[in-house]
Amino acid sequence: MEKTIWEGSPELAAFYGFYVAGVLALALTATVALTLGLPLWVFGLVLPFCSAMFILPLFFQRAWRFVVTSSVVRSEFSFFVRHRSEAPLRKVTDIVVNQNFIDRLLHIGEVRFDTAGTLFLGVSFWGVKDPLGVAEKIRNIVLRA
Repeated sequence: MEKTIWEGSPELAAFYGFYVAGVLALALTATVALTLGLPLWVFGLVLPFCSAMFILPLFFQRAWRFVVTSSVVRSEFSFFVRHRSEAPLRKVTDIVVNQNFIDRLLHIGEVRFDTAGTLFLGVSFWGVKDPLGVAEKIRNIVLRA
């Protein structure tokens, strides 16, 4: 019987690209509209797009799920489509943590599980809070498996 050892999803901060795009679109529209003297309804055309940039991350965060059980490492995405990547825990050969500059500022990052003897490269947990802590916890589990 599989026992869930760790479960998580991306932090909302991991979707910072959406927030930047929404703010830039709103600022650009405001600048162009004020410079050219465009009517206010122009904002009405862009506002739904800008709002979506702040609302979509809430849905996407709930759509992603990362799970480590007693036998597998699994990454699932289920929104309108379903995608699942899974690797047997006993096949995990390396656990890699990646953090770019912005990720380090936001205390998030990617934890990648490389595998041997499988048809795919591995499984990746992106946007997780405290990626070094997550990697260390799972590394201890893998060593015991």
